[in-house]
Amino acid sequence: MKKLIWPLLMISSVSFAAPYKIVMMTDSGAKDRADEFKKYLLTKPPFNKLDPKELEFKVVTLSQKELNCGNRNKKSPRVINCDDKKLNTIKAKEEANLAMVFTSAATGASGGDIPKASKTSDVAAMMHEMLHTFGCADEYEYSASEAEVYCSPTRPAPNIAFFKDRPPYKSDSEARVRHAKDVPWMGRIDKVRYITQGSQLGSSAKSSGEGNQVISLYRGGSCNKVIPTWRPYPNSIMKGYTDQTIYPFYEEIIVKGMESQLGRKLKFKKVDKPSPVEIPAECPPEIVQENIQDFSKIMRRLAQ
Repeated sequence: MKKLIWPLLMISSVSFAAPYKIVMMTDSGAKDRADEFKKYLLTKPPFNKLDPKELEFKVVTLSQKELNCGNRNKKSPRVINCDDKKLNTIKAKEEANLAMVFTSAATGASGGDIPKASKTSDVAAMMHEMLHTFGCADEYEYSASEAEVYCSPTRPAPNIAFFKDRPPYKSDSEARVRHAKDVPWMGRIDKVRYITQGSQLGSSAKSSGEGNQVISLYRGGSCNKVIPTWRPYPNSIMKGYTDQTIYPFYEEIIVKGMESQLGRKLKFKKVDKPSPVEIPAECPPEIVQENIQDFSKIMRRLAQ
């Protein structure tokens, strides 16, 4: 009988794996924003792709005095500061994987271990700050005073590269080889996407519109005036809120962070396989190929 105890324990631990728990701390004046953000988050990948059993939300309502939030950073007044010691105590007590704060006593937003956003900030602001918690950096340019805080020294991030380019470049291939170790996302850049313009390094930063940004190597970002900075998209949620798409690059960063905290792989919803493409037999071979390629592109886009 004793021999059966260990296998049963193993089965139990696998069957009842704890979900990824998100605790939203808020004062009563910002509770509606917390509820709104939960709905918003569940429309964004990877959260909208997760098995429902993989996510748990809890709202903890505190007083403004308990949260003690305000704008106390003179060099970056839009940053929200709260009683982090108390917040971390609550996070630990709730056994939360991720904790966040919504406040009606301050303006703006801030990242860090516990992201924070005001009641009046754009709902996408918390998504932006959450990505900071998963290790991403800002892709917009800092003000001179903010650069003093965040750029000395620069902080490594999966979505920002800091290095000085060395033109001229004889070819795009040469530029890729020369900076292969400088750019964390170099392997994700399509071979037909140039990272140079003539003999100069950097892709054309022309925006392709919301939801259609293409990953490459674009000049500029957080510490641009202090040190040469490079970013993966001409526009993204880490640069502002005009494009709130969570592109696959960011989605992978989030999933990696969640799985690291859980110590296991996440489970995703089952997606039915698309039906085979039906094309009349009399169609010329080249038309058949074009239809299949177009259909494949559409299905890849819908799957993102």
